[in-house]
Amino acid sequence: MPKAKSYVPPYPFIEVVWDDAASNSSTWVTIAEVTGPEQVITRGWLVKETDTFLSIASSVSNVEIEEDTVGNTMTIPKGMIVSRRALRLSTAKTKAK
Repeated sequence: MPKAKSYVPPYPFIEVVWDDAASNSSTWVTIAEVTGPEQVITRGWLVKETDTFLSIASSVSNVEIEEDTVGNTMTIPKGMIVSRRALRLSTAKTKAK
């Protein structure tokens, strides 16, 4: 098996805070049990963005050795986004024994 080239991230890594719809799984609930939206934090590779939504993938292929494919995508309407920010990735170095 040939040695893989060093990995170069093909997309920006971001964090998105967004309001998600909420529901009760019970058939009947009291009005006091009705909940509002829930806030969610999603982190991943920003693989697609339009005027109305963005799509984040939790896995991306190494484009140096594989075709441009992504896995486990989440598409979030922009109207639901509370905030977003770019994240910087770093590699932790292990201590020598």
